[in-house]
Formats: sequence, structure tokens, C-alpha cells
Amino acid sequence: MTERPYVVLSCAVSLDGYLDDTTPERLLLSNDADFDRVDALRASCDAILVGAGTVRADNPRLLVRSAEHRAARIARGEPASPLRVVLSASGELDQNAVVFTATPPDSDPPETVVFSGSLPDLLHDLAKRGVRRLMVEGGASVLTAFLAEDLADELQIATAPFLIGDPAAPRAFGPAKFAQSPGRRMILADSASLGDVAFARYLVARERITDADFLRLAIELSRSCPPSPDAYSVGAIVVDGDGRIISTGYSREPLGRLGDPDKNHAEEVALAKLTRPGSAQPDPRLSDATIYTSLEPCSPRSSRPLNCTDLILAAGIPRVVLALREPALLAVCDGADRLRAAGVPVELGLLEREARTQNGGFVKWVLEGRPRVTLKAAVTLDGRIAARTGDARWVSNERSRREAHRMRDRADAVLVGAGTVRADDPALTARVPGGRDPLRVILDGRLAIPAAAQVVRPGTLIATVEGAPRKAERALVERGAEVVRLPPVARDFPDAVDLGALLDELGRRNVLELLVEGGAIVHGSLLAAGLVDRVALFIAPKLLGDGGVPLARLPGGGPATVAEALALHDVRVRRLGDDLLLTGDLAR
Repeated sequence: MTERPYVVLSCAVSLDGYLDDTTPERLLLSNDADFDRVDALRASCDAILVGAGTVRADNPRLLVRSAEHRAARIARGEPASPLRVVLSASGELDQNAVVFTATPPDSDPPETVVFSGSLPDLLHDLAKRGVRRLMVEGGASVLTAFLAEDLADELQIATAPFLIGDPAAPRAFGPAKFAQSPGRRMILADSASLGDVAFARYLVARERITDADFLRLAIELSRSCPPSPDAYSVGAIVVDGDGRIISTGYSREPLGRLGDPDKNHAEEVALAKLTRPGSAQPDPRLSDATIYTSLEPCSPRSSRPLNCTDLILAAGIPRVVLALREPALLAVCDGADRLRAAGVPVELGLLEREARTQNGGFVKWVLEGRPRVTLKAAVTLDGRIAARTGDARWVSNERSRREAHRMRDRADAVLVGAGTVRADDPALTARVPGGRDPLRVILDGRLAIPAAAQVVRPGTLIATVEGAPRKAERALVERGAEVVRLPPVARDFPDAVDLGALLDELGRRNVLELLVEGGAIVHGSLLAAGLVDRVALFIAPKLLGDGGVPLARLPGGGPATVAEALALHDVRVRRLGDDLLLTGDLAR
């Protein structure tokens, strides 16, 4: 995880730089188009911050308004609205303020945190909570402090077409010694007319902006991509010879003249924005530009006349920096080689892990032919998933269980062991309105689960070994389940399915995301084999003691030393009522 979140300041001002006037009613500086832009920005962030003065004066809800944006966040595995953060020196706030009580329609309320420390301490705390992108909406003293302490990465500002002219009204930025001086100008990354409101997006220049800085922005941009089950999420940024961002694009970004947005590639969109309709001449600024992209440009391509490699060459861009080389499974992937053959220098592999993470299970499936494996469990504070009797209803609270069902809805398959089926008789459905049930996968080397179990029905795959009893298989198939026979893990363990072979089989069935839900032996076997990519733990404030069932039974009892322990990185923590949801990637 980064040392602190990426910080985006957002505000609307009058032409003379005021946030509001002095009347009791709140002054609306934005129009509907700008409100939509702000809502999209909120939806792209992990947390929204305001000062206590803004809460007292405006009583904001700090929610994502658009149902479409909320649905997209849920599809990405995020809450419908971001974490709400209030900065308050005293900590004294009206608990009936809507920032504490407002809830998105048909969703759980987002958590609200009140913080009274310094800004660096605040950002450190938010980073530990898993906040990677923070939106700061005001008020004036908060915006000023972030800029004066040089803790902002980006400023998005909308300017209304009128003047306030009242010196008693609040200005967007108060007096301070700003690092963003005439000698260190901010970079204009984007601008637009939104009706009668002018919008500008500035990047805060550091002492020296590196390739990694620009490429990190491209990866951040890829978070804006609409979800797709079978296409990469890519961001691209074009920077001129003076270090100014002159265009950006992301996969599936709508741009009318390109046609179907589902076919739009990031580099294609960024370059199209620099081409005047009807003109075949490239923008002259491209002659000394660099294009930064989170994935290797495509070459060849069937969905459009020109692929992205040809577009870059035709534009005359002399340098390309990319994070991740496209795996050569779905297509011929020679974009970097073709660019180099044409004399264009290509820097490859910078921030590769970040770009890979952004594309979830799709990259792993393309590279290895296997799904990304997420181990999901509800555990007590002492790491137990069930009581000594096997009872596990319920370790987690209702909010956690709803989130678990949303995880199932996003997964292609959910896996449990035969012991879990016998103990809990789960249905393994995703009880999400309008959602879909994943493929249900049961690991059962002896075919010992009862044919009357809820899960034995069409849409269930039972993985067993080649020597499992045929009679038991017939009973399961008669109920509509499918049985697949795979090699045992070893000759000494004839009833244990080779888990690598199972993942290969699921990959052949186009399973990109596999959710593993138990039990302890299945968890331990997958962890010991190095087959788990991510962990999602719902941690409940309960204790079950030594007799409870552990999260994982590792072969040999587990590592002998703490130094050998399995470790997580990119850890994120989210509060769900009294429970905590901890997610992270297993270090390789």
C-alpha cells in the first residue's frame, strides 16, 4: 500500500474565487452537468472528507447520488458510497447531522469517521484503513491546509459565471504560504465547458515528475473503466515535451465519433481527443510527446480499422512507457516489439504489479489459465470460523452476510469442501436482487456428500478423484449435479483431489474469479499449496477459545517461525457495523 492516499481536492467557485456568499441559504455554484461530474468523482474515490464547518453550515450527505455509479461500485466489490470523513479539531458534532445518518437507497450506510489530528496523521490513518483515493470537498480552511502542507495531488475546480464581490464571503483558498507558486506551477490535465460552468483539472507538480508518477496516474485512470468480464481496464495519458498532460483516455470511455464505447481502447480515446474532426494531421505537440499506458498497445485488432500501435506510430509519438505487457493468449501481442522495430523507445515493466492488480482475475486467467482465488471467511477475534460443536451461525453480523452475498454475486464460482456441505447444508446462492448465482463447486474426494443436500442440483460441479465410487456419482448426477474426476494430489493421498488440476479445470470453464468458503482443511490445503491469491476476512468481535474450528488447518501445524508466516500486502480494512472486513493479497 502507498504511504498515503492519492488526494483530490474538489470545489466550485465564483469568477472572483468565492465558495459561497453571506446569505443564510447555500449558494449553488454548479449546474446539473457539474453535479454529475462531482458524483462520478465521488464514486471513483474510497473516502470523502469535509471539515466540521462544512457539516455545520451545509449539513451534506456525502453520498453517491447516481444509482448507476453505486451499482458500478458494488460490482467492483466496494460499498455503494465511500467512507465519510469529518475533520474536527474539537470532535464536537451533532450526531443527528445527515453525514452520520444518511444512507444510499437499497444499501447499507457508509461508515463516518471523525478525526481531530494533523493532516499527515489523518492520511496515515486512512491509508491503514485501505483508502487509496481521497476526495476533499472543503471547506476553505481544509482546502487551504491541504495545499499549504503540500498534501494534495490533484485539484478539480468548477468556475461559475458570476461574481460575489463580498469580502465577508468565504474564499476557496485563504492566505497561506503555498508550495504551488509561480515557480512551481500546477499542470493543467483537463478542461471542459459544462453548460455555463468552466471545469479545470490540475495536477500538483512535484519537484520532479517522473515516469512512475505519470504511469501511476494512468493506472488511477483505469479505475474509471466500466466493468467488463472479458476485457482489460486500461488508462492512457499523453504528455508533451514540456511535461504537460495534453490528453487522457481509458478503456470503454464514451467518445461519440469512435462508435461503440465497449470497443474503445485507452490509447485510441486519448489520441482521438487530440484530432480535430475531419483533419488527418496529427497534433503538432505529439512530435515530442510520451504516451503512458497501463497495458501494452494492441496489435493487431479486429474491432477497428487501426490498432493502437498503428495509431501511435501514425501520430508520430517518439516515446512509449507501459506498465504491463499483454499476455499473448487472447491475441497476438507484439505492440511493444513493433514500436521498437519502428525506432520508438519503449520503457516496459514499471509499476507492473499495480497494473496487474487493477485487472483482477482476468490477467491471471489469461496468463495462467486459472482463476484468481479469494479465500473468504467469517472469523472471531481469536481466528475461529466455528464453535467446537461445528456451529457457525452466525459468526458475522447481518451487514457482513449481505456483503458476502455480494461477493458471491461477483464471483464466477464458489468452492467449499464436503465437510462444509455435511455440517451446514449450504445453498451457496447469491441472494442479491437482480444478481446471479455462481457455479457451485464441491470438493469431495470420496463422493460422500448426501444426494439430498441443498447444493446437489443443476449448476453444481462436484470435483472428486478418479477412483471415487460410481454408484455415489450416479445418485448425484440424477439430482442434476455434474461430477468431474481429477487426479489425486499424491499416491499416498488417493482421496485428495489435486487442487492445481481443479483450478486448471475451472479455468477451462472460463471461471476467472473463484471464491473459497471453507472449511478449515480446504483453506489449509490451498494456502499450503500457494494457490490463494487474496483473502477476505469478516472479523467479528467474538471469542470462541481453543476448542473452536480454526480458519485454516495447515499441514504440519503451520510455519515454525513468525518469519515464515504467510503475509498479506495491500491490506484494506472496512467497518461493517461491529464487524471489520479485512482484505489483502497474499505475498508471493
